[in-house]
Amino acid sequence: AGRVDEMAGATVSHDGVRLVHSVVDADADTLRDLAQKTVEKLGGDAAVVLGSAQGGKALLVAACSKPLTERGVTAPALLERAAAVIGGGAGGKPGLGFAGGKLADAVLPAVESIPARLEELLAG
Repeated sequence: AGRVDEMAGATVSHDGVRLVHSVVDADADTLRDLAQKTVEKLGGDAAVVLGSAQGGKALLVAACSKPLTERGVTAPALLERAAAVIGGGAGGKPGLGFAGGKLADAVLPAVESIPARLEELLAG
Protein backbone atom coordinates (compact mmCIF):
# COMPACT_ATOMS: atom_id res chain seq x y z
CA ALA A 1 0.00 0.00 0.00
CA GLY A 2 2.95 2.33 0.65
CA ARG A 3 4.03 2.22 -2.99
CA VAL A 4 0.48 2.86 -4.20
CA ASP A 5 0.22 5.92 -1.91
CA GLU A 6 3.62 7.11 -3.12
CA MET A 7 2.55 6.71 -6.76
CA ALA A 8 -0.80 8.40 -6.18
CA GLY A 9 1.05 11.35 -4.64
CA ALA A 10 3.11 11.84 -7.82
CA THR A 11 0.26 12.85 -10.12
CA VAL A 12 0.30 15.55 -12.77
CA SER A 13 -2.94 16.93 -14.18
CA HIS A 14 -3.76 17.25 -17.87
CA ASP A 15 -7.19 18.60 -18.80
CA GLY A 16 -8.81 17.20 -15.67
CA VAL A 17 -7.04 13.84 -15.94
CA ARG A 18 -4.71 12.75 -13.17
CA LEU A 19 -1.66 11.01 -14.61
CA VAL A 20 1.11 9.07 -12.93
CA HIS A 21 4.04 8.06 -15.15
CA SER A 22 7.16 6.54 -13.69
CA VAL A 23 9.97 4.03 -14.17
CA VAL A 24 9.94 1.28 -11.54
CA ASP A 25 12.34 -1.62 -11.13
CA ALA A 26 9.77 -4.42 -11.09
CA ASP A 27 8.50 -7.41 -13.04
CA ALA A 28 5.39 -7.42 -15.23
CA ASP A 29 3.02 -8.73 -12.54
CA THR A 30 4.18 -6.11 -10.03
CA LEU A 31 3.85 -3.31 -12.59
CA ARG A 32 0.33 -4.43 -13.53
CA ASP A 33 -0.75 -4.70 -9.89
CA LEU A 34 0.77 -1.33 -8.97
CA ALA A 35 -0.77 0.43 -12.00
CA GLN A 36 -4.25 -0.97 -11.38
CA LYS A 37 -4.23 -0.24 -7.65
CA THR A 38 -2.96 3.30 -8.21
CA VAL A 39 -5.67 4.06 -10.79
CA GLU A 40 -8.29 2.72 -8.35
CA LYS A 41 -6.91 4.92 -5.57
CA LEU A 42 -6.91 8.03 -7.80
CA GLY A 43 -10.48 7.48 -9.02
CA GLY A 44 -12.24 9.71 -11.55
CA ASP A 45 -10.37 10.41 -14.79
CA ALA A 46 -7.01 8.80 -14.12
CA ALA A 47 -4.19 7.00 -15.91
CA VAL A 48 -1.06 5.31 -14.65
CA VAL A 49 1.84 4.32 -16.92
CA LEU A 50 4.77 2.42 -15.45
CA GLY A 51 7.90 1.26 -17.21
CA SER A 52 10.66 -1.17 -16.33
CA ALA A 53 13.93 -2.31 -17.90
CA GLN A 54 14.24 -5.34 -15.63
CA GLY A 55 16.08 -8.26 -17.22
CA GLY A 56 17.42 -6.09 -20.04
CA LYS A 57 14.03 -5.81 -21.75
CA ALA A 58 11.69 -2.84 -21.93
CA LEU A 59 8.21 -3.22 -20.47
CA LEU A 60 5.43 -0.66 -20.18
CA VAL A 61 2.10 -1.07 -18.42
CA ALA A 62 -0.79 1.40 -18.58
CA ALA A 63 -3.98 1.42 -16.55
CA CYS A 64 -6.86 3.79 -17.35
CA SER A 65 -9.95 4.38 -15.24
CA LYS A 66 -13.37 3.58 -16.70
CA PRO A 67 -14.40 7.28 -16.86
CA LEU A 68 -11.21 8.00 -18.84
CA THR A 69 -11.79 5.15 -21.31
CA GLU A 70 -15.30 6.55 -21.79
CA ARG A 71 -13.62 9.81 -22.90
CA GLY A 72 -11.82 7.82 -25.59
CA VAL A 73 -8.45 7.35 -23.87
CA THR A 74 -7.58 3.65 -23.74
CA ALA A 75 -4.49 2.05 -22.28
CA PRO A 76 -3.23 0.59 -25.62
CA ALA A 77 -3.75 3.97 -27.36
CA LEU A 78 -1.86 5.72 -24.55
CA LEU A 79 1.05 3.30 -25.00
CA GLU A 80 1.09 3.29 -28.79
CA ARG A 81 3.88 5.86 -29.35
CA ALA A 82 5.87 4.84 -26.27
CA ALA A 83 5.83 1.24 -27.54
CA ALA A 84 7.49 2.38 -30.76
CA VAL A 85 10.18 4.15 -28.70
CA ILE A 86 11.09 0.86 -26.98
CA GLY A 87 11.02 -1.04 -30.27
CA GLY A 88 7.76 -2.90 -29.78
CA GLY A 89 4.00 -2.74 -29.99
CA ALA A 90 1.15 -2.13 -27.57
CA GLY A 91 -1.91 -4.22 -26.85
CA GLY A 92 -4.44 -5.07 -24.19
CA LYS A 93 -7.88 -3.96 -23.09
CA PRO A 94 -9.20 -0.39 -22.75
CA GLY A 95 -8.48 -0.30 -19.02
CA LEU A 96 -5.17 -2.19 -19.02
CA GLY A 97 -2.49 -2.24 -21.69
CA PHE A 98 1.00 -3.58 -22.14
CA ALA A 99 3.96 -2.91 -24.39
CA GLY A 100 7.23 -4.77 -24.63
CA GLY A 101 10.38 -4.13 -26.60
CA LYS A 102 14.07 -4.86 -26.85
CA LEU A 103 15.29 -1.32 -26.18
CA ALA A 104 15.65 -1.33 -22.39
CA ASP A 105 17.62 1.94 -22.51
CA ALA A 106 14.59 3.66 -24.04
CA VAL A 107 12.20 3.02 -21.13
CA LEU A 108 12.70 6.46 -19.53
CA PRO A 109 12.16 8.47 -22.75
CA ALA A 110 9.18 6.25 -23.57
CA VAL A 111 7.59 6.95 -20.17
CA GLU A 112 8.41 10.66 -20.51
CA SER A 113 6.51 10.76 -23.82
CA ILE A 114 3.22 9.80 -22.13
CA PRO A 115 1.94 13.27 -21.04
CA ALA A 116 2.13 14.58 -24.64
CA ARG A 117 0.34 11.48 -25.92
CA LEU A 118 -2.39 11.91 -23.28
CA GLU A 119 -2.93 15.51 -24.37
CA GLU A 120 -3.17 14.37 -28.01
CA LEU A 121 -5.79 11.72 -27.19
CA LEU A 122 -7.82 14.16 -25.09
CA ALA A 123 -7.78 16.70 -27.92
CA GLY A 124 -9.22 14.01 -30.19
